[in-house]
Amino acid sequence: MSADPHAGTEAIPEEEQARADMYAVLGCLFHAAPDESLLAELRPPESNAITGVEDDVTRAWRRLARAAVDAQVSGLRDEFEELFGGVGRALVTPYTSHYVAGTAPDKQVVALREALAELGLVRREMVFEVEDHIAAICDVMRLLVERNQSLDVQKAFFSRFVLPGAMPLCDAIDRIERAVFYRDVAALARAFLELERAAFDMVES
Repeated sequence: MSADPHAGTEAIPEEEQARADMYAVLGCLFHAAPDESLLAELRPPESNAITGVEDDVTRAWRRLARAAVDAQVSGLRDEFEELFGGVGRALVTPYTSHYVAGTAPDKQVVALREALAELGLVRREMVFEVEDHIAAICDVMRLLVERNQSLDVQKAFFSRFVLPGAMPLCDAIDRIERAVFYRDVAALARAFLELERAAFDMVES
């Protein structure tokens, strides 16, 4: 996604940048299998080991980090392609509108495009994925956080276009026996989105 070029990019608090970074990581992992550079980022040095009480997100992150240690790029490419590959071959569709209960996927996409237009976001040139791809949805949330959009705006988009499709998608990945590395990715996404939901529930509309 591309932002309105006239929108500001003010510095945001550290905790908000951490949220944006998590959406960015998830977006990258759902867009394509990780390359060696991303795997290296997922493998924290031992000196950075987390101690003390851990929440669900921290535990999920550590599981993914451990999975990244022994992961091979070629194997992850095969897993990604098998899970999310071309039409008719994918075991799991990465398009979130497919999972939204009570709403036809095409109507959900139309509503999403209208919401993106209101936010001043457009699809990048030469990007042919439909806007409801989970990677694109994560990218939108990253932009909303980085652009310091109000929590009400973030909550509205999250509640309408992120949570209803992303959580069932993660559940779908978890049901696939051949999902190994991406089961840990889904677990991290689920834990993070649950944390986001709890935080947004505290925001008065």
